[in-house]
Parts: sequence; structure tokens; C-alpha cells
Amino acid sequence: MRYLDKGMPAAEDKRNIRRSYGLYAVFSISAMMNATQGYMLSHFIDYYQLEPSMQGMIGSIQSLGCIIALLFAARLTTYMSKQRQITLSAICIIILAAAVGFLPVFPVLLLLYAVFGLMFGVQNAGTSALIVDLHDETHLPRYMCFLHGVFGVGGLVAPLIFMLLEFVLHRWNHVYWGAALLFAALFAVYLSLYDGFFEGRNQAIAPQQNPLRKNQRIFFRRRENIMLLISALCFGGHQILISLWIKRYIFVTFEAEFLSTLALSLFWIGNAASRMLSPQIKLSRLKMILFGNLGAACVLIFAVVMQSALIATIAALFVGLLNGMTIPLLLTTSALWNPIDSNIAASAPLLCIHTAQFMTMLASGFIVSLLSLAGCLSVSAILAACSAVAFLTASLQKKSVSKERSQQNII
Repeated sequence: MRYLDKGMPAAEDKRNIRRSYGLYAVFSISAMMNATQGYMLSHFIDYYQLEPSMQGMIGSIQSLGCIIALLFAARLTTYMSKQRQITLSAICIIILAAAVGFLPVFPVLLLLYAVFGLMFGVQNAGTSALIVDLHDETHLPRYMCFLHGVFGVGGLVAPLIFMLLEFVLHRWNHVYWGAALLFAALFAVYLSLYDGFFEGRNQAIAPQQNPLRKNQRIFFRRRENIMLLISALCFGGHQILISLWIKRYIFVTFEAEFLSTLALSLFWIGNAASRMLSPQIKLSRLKMILFGNLGAACVLIFAVVMQSALIATIAALFVGLLNGMTIPLLLTTSALWNPIDSNIAASAPLLCIHTAQFMTMLASGFIVSLLSLAGCLSVSAILAACSAVAFLTASLQKKSVSKERSQQNII
């Protein structure tokens, strides 16, 4: 992480760097708990004897909880500091992990994952907003990309850790108890690095100084913000479609079981690498999002046209590498365009992304039945291109508004 410190001169900046590392530690808890549903799904199906119609309920209920949390994230900040939200949500996730290990009845299990979805939404918005608060315009992109890169790496490493825990503890449900201990260790790292939890409402928004409704009206009146949110919606749909169907496309179309599993892993590896490495790329956010998503769309279309399992597997890696950094760059852009309220700036794009993913998950089966698996990936490519065009439109609108304001100031 040493490269993150480059160019940071002041003592307060060093304190903010330390706090950022603390946020990375606590966000890893959400990343690893989020990975449990995929790793444990087969165990849940066997233990609870789930019918096919019920097998996606855990992921759906978690996503719904996350969306609800993001809807009220800005309002919650008027009553409780962002750091206190993050701290309490981390404690709740540790307790939830331990509770799932007792294998409660299925409705209670769904309730626990719904609560985790709520806590995940709180952490997602809170950590992103605090990164905005801690760093200036020059350094914000690298820290935001690294935050979401850590989430990606956590999701990749978690299954390996769970596999080791299952081998050591002998029973699959005991993995949750081992995970809870690991989460507690990460939480201790967070507390040691991010001081000031008992400073009270130090980071809460005082309603009389920054009225929430006024800030929301300002945010949604700006045309560039609307186009940025449309870009986030399109990208959310693109990402969930490829992550849901690239594995099955390769497996069903080419009967290549190993390559199908490898393709999905490579896609998420590419995403994590893109987020970690993008701060080192000397291109503007506009160029990275525009060329990255248009490039990803072209790669996906090429893979579909070529009808090759190997090409589709390699394409999954390149799609992740090309546009994996889109989410942190959208959040960074939203924060820089709307400095008046970091929580609204962070939660609004995240809400659009998670809502698009939830709705696309519900509709993806219909899309596949209507268009085929190859057609589903083509829709994913179209959405990536739409995300790029929407962000280009937002940037041009922002440039036009900034030019008008500068001319008015001259007059």
C-alpha cells in the first residue's frame, strides 16, 4: 500500500491515510460475509431441501436489504456519524455470522441475510462517503479505487479461507463461527487505525446547517447527475448479467466445465486488478470509463460472434480489466461534482447500481428464455456501451454548466 502515501505531505494527511487503511479492514468484513452466500449455497440447498424457486432467495433478500439501506443512508447520517454507522454495522455483521452458524430455520436464515443486506448497504455508503471526506480531489480517485479493490480481493480470497476453515473445523456450518472470529480480528484492526469513535456527532450532518431535502433537490436538479445515475444503472445491469451468465454460457454452449468456472473467476480477478491498478493509469476518469466500457462491449460481442469457449474465457478477464474500475470512478466523480454532501453523492450511484442488479437478476431468466444465453451476453455488452455514452453525456453537460457559471462570474 506504500504507493498510496506518495505525495501526502502533512501530519493530518498521514492520519487520514491510517484511517483509510482502517476503512479497508472493516469493508473486508462485508466483502467476506457477502461471499458466504455463494460458497454455502449448495450446503443450504441440501440442508434445507430447497426447491429451485427458493434457491435464489438468500441473494435476493440480501440485495433488497442493501437497497433499503441505501435509500435511507443520507437520512441516517443526520442522526448518527458515518463512522459510528460503520462501527455498529460491523459489530452486527460479526453477530450475524455467528448466528448463521447455528443453522436456524430457513425463514430466520433469510431474516439474518436481510439484516446483513441492510448492514452491507450502510457500510458501502458510509465507507465510500468517508473516503470522500478524508481526501482531496487529487488523491480521492486512488483511495476510492483501492477501497472497492479491497472489496473485490476480499470476495476472491474468502472462498479459499472458507475452504480451509471447513477442512479444519470439519463441519460446514462451523465455518461461520471461524469467519466471525476473523471478522472480529479485522474489526480490531479497524478500531486501532480509525480513532475518534467516541467523538460524538463529529461527522454527522447537522440538519440546520445542511438541510437534507435541500441537498437532495440540488443533487437531482442537475442534469449531469441524472446522466451519471443512468450510467450507474446501465453498468449495474451489465455487470450482473455477465457475472450471472458467463459461466453457464460456456458450460451449456461448449460443454466446457473447467473453462466455465475459470471464466467467472477471471472476470472477478480482472475487476479487482482494474480497481487496484487504475490509479496508476494517467488518463482522465472520462477516458477510462468511456474507453473501458466501450472496449468491454466490443470484447463481449467478439466473444459471442467467435463461438469459442477459450475466447469467451479470455474475454471475461478482459471485460473485468477494462471496466472493473467503473464503480469507484463513478463514485469519485459524483463526490467531486457534489461536494456539499458526500453521503448523497456516494449513496445515490450505489443505490442505482444495486437496484439495477436486483431488477436484472429478477428479469435475467426471462431475457435468457427470450434471447438465448448468447443474446443475454449481448445485452450485457449493450448496457456497457450505454453506460459509457451516458457518462460522456454527463461529462459534457457538466463542462457546459461549468463554462456558463464561469462566464456569469466574469460578467
